Amino acid sequence: MWGESISFILRRRQEAVRVEAFSPHDLRRSLTSQLLGNGVDVFTVQHLAGHAVPSTTAKYDRRGEATKRQAAKHFCIPGICAHTQTVSSLRKSARR
Repeated sequence: MWGESISFILRRRQEAVRVEAFSPHDLRRSLTSQLLGNGVDVFTVQHLAGHAVPSTTAKYDRRGEATKRQAAKHFCIPGICAHTQTVSSLRKSARR
């Protein structure tokens, strides 16, 4: 399908449902951001978007600082985080 055909179809759909105009590229950006926001890894999204390198995909990422803070909560050093145990404490528990 030609790019012009996709644009024409989108324009007709936008008019039919009376939504603000958007481009095929807006859909691409939304798809990329939604996939990344839903936890799909950047390499999978890269391939779905047809990007040659992950850095291009990263440019589409519109997630904010809250997402980065949430991701940082998943990082934990054993023995420092309250919900993890050190290797030595795990060994002691196994002996009991």
